[in-house]
Amino acid sequence: MISSLYSRGNLGEKEDPKVWVLSSQFLKQFEELTKPYGGMNCRDIAGVDWKNRKAVKKYYSDPEGGRKICVKLVGDAAYALGEILEQEAAT
Repeated sequence: MISSLYSRGNLGEKEDPKVWVLSSQFLKQFEELTKPYGGMNCRDIAGVDWKNRKAVKKYYSDPEGGRKICVKLVGDAAYALGEILEQEAAT
């Protein structure tokens, strides 16, 4: 989303430094959001060994399992991104 708003349209254009500033802000927010799960990658967040069929099946079928965490985290991350973009638009 950030790059679609602030990146260059073609290779001949100069890149807007806001891409890096806003991306860094979002990354810091995402690191904070994922801290309770021990990392930012999907395996840490969902708590699933994606090579284990049984664990993957449970992930998709258990309404109180890791998928619920992922859905909430996606919403929280989208909200954080929206806050960053709104702050940038206000400046």
